[in-house]
Amino acid sequence: MSRSALFASWLAAELLCGCYCPPTSPPSAPPRSALDSVVVVVTDTGPFGKHVGTGFVLSPQHVLTAYHVVSGLVFTITADARPCDVVWVSATMDVAVLWVPGLQRPPLRHVLREPEYGAPAAAFGALPVDGSIMFQTGFVQDRRDGLYYASTEVHPGCSGGPLMVVEDGEWRVAGVVVQMGLLPNGLPLTHVCRAVPIRAVLAAW
Repeated sequence: MSRSALFASWLAAELLCGCYCPPTSPPSAPPRSALDSVVVVVTDTGPFGKHVGTGFVLSPQHVLTAYHVVSGLVFTITADARPCDVVWVSATMDVAVLWVPGLQRPPLRHVLREPEYGAPAAAFGALPVDGSIMFQTGFVQDRRDGLYYASTEVHPGCSGGPLMVVEDGEWRVAGVVVQMGLLPNGLPLTHVCRAVPIRAVLAAW
């Protein structure tokens, strides 16, 4: 397939998703210190193996993650390689709070306002292969159906990770990554991130 045909296919997917954002200059990367507050969440489901997700420090010894990362048949859960317990969930929002005794990582600051359209964004997540934390940058594209949309690449290990945006010149948490983007036919768009707004989570917790 030619480059022009590939671009046309990509643009059609973006428009179908309703998430097209005009090209602009690449956003600056978040500070490396943000990685200190993002942790790998591993669930042991016994005969079904271990599954890797992501979480981030919400308050001292408390980690926020996606509910689907820690729900179902789970024998043990670890965050930052430490045993932990689920202390609060919202199945509706697909989020959960873990209590991690002894965790010494700093909490991430959260946004105080709605992120602006086109604001720089970064989605953090764990790589299922080796558990290392990575991030991809993009831009805030929309808020609809109770979720933020951003043009940041994500994969299954990103579930529960923070979606960070620039507010007042500082990178802050805007949401919790819960899904990839989806086309109307249900196929995933890995370059579109959907996240639950952090302020909605804090209001419910």
